[in-house]
Amino acid sequence: MKRIKYGIVVAVGMLGTVLSVPPMYAQAERSIEYQLALLGNEQPTQAVASANSVSRFRTVLDELSLSYRQSREEMGYSTIAMWKKLQEQKVTANLMEMLDGMNLVASGEAGKQDFMRNMTLYYALRSRGMSHKQTLRQMLLLTATK
Repeated sequence: MKRIKYGIVVAVGMLGTVLSVPPMYAQAERSIEYQLALLGNEQPTQAVASANSVSRFRTVLDELSLSYRQSREEMGYSTIAMWKKLQEQKVTANLMEMLDGMNLVASGEAGKQDFMRNMTLYYALRSRGMSHKQTLRQMLLLTATK
C-alpha cells in the first residue's frame, strides 16, 4: 500500500514504513528548479533530476531575477506553461534554451523587464513556425527599436 503524505511517497506494509524521504530532500524536489530540471530532462524515463541540472536551472533563475520583475517561481511556472503549449502544437522547445533566451533578450533592455511579456512573445513567434534562434533574433530586434 502506498500513501502520499506532504508530497512524499511512503510505502507502508507489514513491516511498517519501508521508505521515507528526509524533509530537506522533499523540499528540494518541490522547488521550481527541480521541476524544471525534471521536465527538461533529456531522458524522460528518468524519474529524478540530476543535481547538476537542478543547479543549472537555479543559476539561470537567479540571473533572470536580476533582469525581470517577476519572482523566480513565476518565471519558472510561466516557462513550463509556455513549453507545454508549444509541445501541444508539436513545436520542439528546450526549457533551458527558453530561459537562456529570456536572459539574452533582457540584456538588450535597461531596467527590470516584464518576463511574461517576453515569454508570450517567444511563444507567439515559435508557434508561427520560427526556430528558437530566429525567435531570439526577432525579439532582440524588437527590443532594440524601443
